[in-house]
Amino acid sequence: MKTPVRCIGGVSLVLILLTLTVGCNGLSTEQPTVVTSAESGAVSGSQDADTTGPGQPSETAQASYRQGVGSLARGELRQAIIEFTDAIEESPEYVDAYISRGIAYAAARSLQRAISDYTRAIELDPTRTEVYNNRGLAYYAADEVDSALADFDRAIALDPSYAKAYYDRGVVLATQGRIDEALQDYDQAIALDPESYAAYYNRADLLIQRDELDMALDDYTRALELNPEAAQIYYNRGGLYAAQGDLEEAIDDFTEAITLDPNYVEAYYNRGGAYLYLNQITLAIEDFSQSIALDPSFVVAYRNRGGAYVSQGDLVQALLDFDKAVELAPESAEARLERGLVYAEMGDLERAMDDFSEALGLDGDLADAYLNRGIVYAAMGETAEAISDLTAYCELTPDSARCDEVMDYIEQLKDAAQ
Repeated sequence: MKTPVRCIGGVSLVLILLTLTVGCNGLSTEQPTVVTSAESGAVSGSQDADTTGPGQPSETAQASYRQGVGSLARGELRQAIIEFTDAIEESPEYVDAYISRGIAYAAARSLQRAISDYTRAIELDPTRTEVYNNRGLAYYAADEVDSALADFDRAIALDPSYAKAYYDRGVVLATQGRIDEALQDYDQAIALDPESYAAYYNRADLLIQRDELDMALDDYTRALELNPEAAQIYYNRGGLYAAQGDLEEAIDDFTEAITLDPNYVEAYYNRGGAYLYLNQITLAIEDFSQSIALDPSFVVAYRNRGGAYVSQGDLVQALLDFDKAVELAPESAEARLERGLVYAEMGDLERAMDDFSEALGLDGDLADAYLNRGIVYAAMGETAEAISDLTAYCELTPDSARCDEVMDYIEQLKDAAQ
């Protein structure tokens, strides 16, 4: 019969916070504004057929243009491009047709064609602020960041009250790690358009990076006041509450996110993590299980559900979860360490030893693997190997509160070996 060994370290909980930067760039058509992301390349622009710039378009061109606007509003991008092209061929200086075809090309990810159309529109009418902004977004989507920033600068120079250009420039600056400048742009966007929930949301993300958590919390709350249907904002605010140790508030926000989006994998997972911290094990397992049902490849959900099963004393179910985690992520040293702890708890020292050794092969600085392998070595009577591993643990974690205890244990092993 195998001898149970009490290893140290427990099974880890990995509580993730996925903060998503959202850019909300209005695509103006004759239909209501469409909200999408800056990364998508979608853009804003006037499509009012009465505003055509130089060169009055013919009635035939205007008819084709109106058909294109309708097709674009329905998401029929190819048809819209054909109809805007018909308008341009009929009236080659039809500025709005170039702008709108650029919008359609951008939405279809034909970014260089979009840039070309915006450039032609600017040549025909260099006073259209939104066209510089649109071209800036297309440049950004095409990974031409410097050109994007230059166009946002031009849009702001033309109209210093154009909140959208500050917002979009802030999005791009944030992706470049220029946090202070991005914050200034979000501040200005909010000053000009206090109803922009996305500016509050994105500013909160940057404030978190600067560890200004209370201000970030205020921004998330304001964003939710402006857009109470945004599941991702509840999710992010829940993550922030969790980071501050306010787990009940975190659970409320994750629950609201799930109510708004029942397929929100990370919201189930993080709510499960909060429940686990609160020792509400059954609820934690339910949430981890739901996140796995929605995403069967979600490795950390298996790991954390395994940890929850360990808390319940259900080592068989825990082992099944850690087996799956190792199968999905064979390069994960932590998953092997955690499975090794379960094997050790079950008294299967050989398999525990194998997992701890595999973990160290994947991550030679994984201190807990040295610690627990050392304990197993000691239980198997291999004193020299035990002392070596336990010493390695203390070398890696000299300031650990546990190190003094481990050093005492090493001295006990040395005395017993004499």
